[in-house]
Amino acid sequence: MTSRPSYEELEQRVRELEKEAVGRKKAEEALRESEEKYRSLFENVQDVYYEVTLDGIILEVSPSIEEASLYKREEVIGKSLYDIYADPKKRDEFVKEILRDGKIIDYEILLKDKDGSQHYCSIAAKLVNDKDGIPTKIIGSMRNITERKKSEDSLRESKEKYRNLFENVPLGLGIANDDGYIIAFNDAMLGPGGYRQEDIAKIRRINGLYYIPEERDKILSTARQQGFINEKQVHFKRKDGTPYDALLSLRPIKVKGKPCWQAMVQDVTDRKNAEGAPGE
Repeated sequence: MTSRPSYEELEQRVRELEKEAVGRKKAEEALRESEEKYRSLFENVQDVYYEVTLDGIILEVSPSIEEASLYKREEVIGKSLYDIYADPKKRDEFVKEILRDGKIIDYEILLKDKDGSQHYCSIAAKLVNDKDGIPTKIIGSMRNITERKKSEDSLRESKEKYRNLFENVPLGLGIANDDGYIIAFNDAMLGPGGYRQEDIAKIRRINGLYYIPEERDKILSTARQQGFINEKQVHFKRKDGTPYDALLSLRPIKVKGKPCWQAMVQDVTDRKNAEGAPGE
């Protein structure tokens, strides 16, 4: 026959139960706070959070999908990514890479929206494995970068147009940094002196093209004071060492954030010859 617990033992057990109850309550509150934080993050995140199976079925997506596209959240859950990729083959390439590396950062894809329009997106994603290390799904975030791509394309087109203009305009154009090192010359700049592009790599500094090298230092000093040079007559040196006359204009520009000078040169040798005073 077991003895009845003493009052002290009952009191101790009550205290233990109260402590357990307090612990459970704290754990429940912590869990509730954690869930609320997750829900708030999930519902308000600007990038699109998503979970998808390896074969492309969308398991979960954040409400921000409705800000990044015309789709409603409930419309894409259960949908295949192969129906959303502009080129479904690119989905296979993506899976191949993430299976190889386990994660992907800043991976660009082109997706179709509900109305058929296309948007560039940047993805950061990783594989999720089960307890046996077998990949089960992919989780990640996606950001619409269409406007950024448009800006990049516009900048690239602008650079290409400038390059074509620079290379094909009949006017001599050149760029040198503030220390006189040559960055680029077009063929029209080189022609009057009989130079080729490979010659410029050997000359390196703009002073080497002046008949009197010190003349460049004086012109640059004036350009710095005035902020420009407009059709200043100078004496350049041909490849054979003889002088020829040209009109030089200088404008300050920046190349990769560094101060440089853009030169426009017009050969006036023929005009000077017609005036009867060549080389002066």
